[in-house]
Amino acid sequence: MAILRRATRLLIRPGRSTGLDRYRTWRSDGLMALMGGLPTGTVTLLFSDVESSTSMVHALGQAWAGVLERQRVLCRAAWSAHGGHELGTEGDSFFVVFETASAAVSAAVAAQRSIGAEGWPDGVSVRVRIGVHTGSPQRHADGYVGMDVHRAARVAACAHGGQVVLSEATAHLAEDALPAGVDLLDLGEHQLKDIPTRTRVLQVRGPGLAPTFPPLRSLGSAASLPTSLVEVVGREEELVELHTLVTQGARLVTLTGPGDGQDHAGLCVGGLGGRCIPRWGVRGADGRRDHPDHGGEADAHEQDHHARPRAAAAHRQTRHPTL
Repeated sequence: MAILRRATRLLIRPGRSTGLDRYRTWRSDGLMALMGGLPTGTVTLLFSDVESSTSMVHALGQAWAGVLERQRVLCRAAWSAHGGHELGTEGDSFFVVFETASAAVSAAVAAQRSIGAEGWPDGVSVRVRIGVHTGSPQRHADGYVGMDVHRAARVAACAHGGQVVLSEATAHLAEDALPAGVDLLDLGEHQLKDIPTRTRVLQVRGPGLAPTFPPLRSLGSAASLPTSLVEVVGREEELVELHTLVTQGARLVTLTGPGDGQDHAGLCVGGLGGRCIPRWGVRGADGRRDHPDHGGEADAHEQDHHARPRAAAAHRQTRHPTL
C-alpha cells in the first residue's frame, strides 16, 4: 500500500538493517523550526494518504497537481486547528502528532468533512484514509521512533478512502470528548502486518462522514470467520489442546479425522481468539470430502463417526497459525 511504501522509504536508513533500532522518523523540509515544541510522553499519531492516487494521476494528468495541493491545504488547516505537529509529508500522505487523542480525532473528522465538501475538478472523488493510534514513542532527534509509530502506520493502511479508524488505545482516551454527533463503531480485533499482537480497530462515524465501508484491509479477524450452525459437543479436551497450541505460538496445526469435525473445531477455536483460519476441505463430484492436507485419505475411515480429530502436527514458530 502507498502509505507503507512511503513509510518504509522515510523510516528505514538506506543500506542498513530493517530492525527497529534502525528506524528513523519522518521529516519534512521547512518544518525544522517547529520541532523544538514536539510533545513527549503519551502522544497520538495520525497517518493519512489519498486512496488510489496513482489512478487519479493517470486520469487527471496535469490537473493532479492542483488537486494534490488543495488536499494538502485542507488537511493542514484541520491539523493546525487542533494543535497538530506535522512531522512529514510525501506526495499525498501526512504524518502528524497530537498532544491528545481527542484533538487527533477532531482533526481527522474535520479533514474528512472538508475533503468531502470540496468541489473537485472533472468530477473526481478525492478519498483520504486516516488512521490514528496513541502510544509513547521515543523522542529522538527531530521526531519519534518506536513500535507505536509503526502500529499507527499499519492502522492507517487498513482503512479505506473516506474512513477514519482508531486503535483501541486512542478510542479509550477520546471516547468522552468526541465531536458533537460523532460515535465509534467497534470493528473487532485485527491482525496487522508485522505487528505481533492483534489490534482492536474502531471506526469514527458521524455527520459528514461516509457511514459504511468494505472490511478493513487487515490480515483478518475472528469476526470474519463464517458462523458454524453445528455445536461442537464432547470435544472439550481437544478444543483446549487446540487453543493452547495456537495461542502459544504454533504457526501450523493440522487436524485429521473423518467428516466435518475439523472445520467446526477450527471455527470454534478461531472464534475464541486463537487467530485460526480453517483450511476447508472440498467435496468432489461423488460428494466425498477431499482434505487439503491428506488428499481425501480421511474418507477411508468415514464410517467411524466417533473418531476424534487430533492435532497431527504443530510447527511452533512465531507467525500465525492456520488450521
